[in-house]
Amino acid sequence: MTMTTETTVQILLIISSITSLFLFFNRGGMFSKMNIHSVKLVWISEMLMTHLLLILSTYISALYLIYTENIVTNWSFKLATTLIIIILVWETIGFPGIFKAVDNIEFVDIQKAEKDFGDILFGHEVVGIVVNGEVRAYPLKKLMMNHIVNDTFGDKKIAITHCGLCNSSHAFNRMVNGIERKFHAAVPIIRSNLVIVDQKRNLWQQITGKALHGKNISDLEFIEVSQISWEHWKKEHPDTVVANFKYSPILKMGNKYLHKIIDIHKKSDGPPLFPTGRKADKLPLKTQCLGVVIEDKSILVPLSSFSDKSSITTTFEDKSLYIHYDHNTGIKFASFIKSETVTFDEKNNSFYDGSETLSSFKITAPVYYFAWMGTYPEAELISN
Repeated sequence: MTMTTETTVQILLIISSITSLFLFFNRGGMFSKMNIHSVKLVWISEMLMTHLLLILSTYISALYLIYTENIVTNWSFKLATTLIIIILVWETIGFPGIFKAVDNIEFVDIQKAEKDFGDILFGHEVVGIVVNGEVRAYPLKKLMMNHIVNDTFGDKKIAITHCGLCNSSHAFNRMVNGIERKFHAAVPIIRSNLVIVDQKRNLWQQITGKALHGKNISDLEFIEVSQISWEHWKKEHPDTVVANFKYSPILKMGNKYLHKIIDIHKKSDGPPLFPTGRKADKLPLKTQCLGVVIEDKSILVPLSSFSDKSSITTTFEDKSLYIHYDHNTGIKFASFIKSETVTFDEKNNSFYDGSETLSSFKITAPVYYFAWMGTYPEAELISN
């Protein structure tokens, strides 16, 4: 990297940092405590000011990271990186969201998937889902680029979502208040978590599914998903098909760089990429946890609690609470129980307390500690 190029990049970083102070403050303590009505401020700021600033600051920072990592320094790399920035900005101007969602995605069988894009499957995670007897997997390395896939399972309209900043994967029913929605990733993020927007500019928080802004809209209905390794998903679901994300050569390169940024973020012991106002008071900020919502209250369980067992039983509000998580299958479950014996029927995918069929509270796929506590600051931490 020449001194001239380095100086130019540093100057651009300084400029983007100054103009992005507004973004950082909005994503920190001020907006992390706002009510639903205050979210309108995020939307207004996104439309008027933050849209292009976030793109520029993100990709200029990415450029700096890549240069300092000394991946490639020749002129072709510099030209390609510049083109990526231009195209990504151009792609974004038409709709409020940096990463456009994927509609009508193609699926291929296991053999073709491993042959064509095995490099993003082997040793990596997928988001798996089973709906109406259809078994599908979405490679996480691809899903993190678009954030959202608007998919259809027979008569079910479902969105598969992932937020790389807080490692949160969820699926939602796209039929909201009787209207089919097409979701995209909005530019403003709240508590370092993805905000979902539809074609009518209604907003929802991805980690909770709660409605943030819009007229006569309800919270999103969660659909069960698993975020586990490709090897485990394939073993449990040999009939699965795999989403085949297709990008132009330039966007493929952009995807590669995004992976590098997210990987640095995951491996770092430092704070999230965007401030959340959350301190590492009880656990390291990026500890992987399960979040459970019980009516208007919440608990958080570190995945380390399941390191040598697949279930724990604890006491919550003077009741016995059973929590199950299987690292191999991604199956997760939480319910109050009356007896000490809980059984699982793999055929029916059901849990039983004696002869009684149990129903689960809402429980997330693994998520970072800071993201859940930023959304549920009063959550009770349970470790066993």
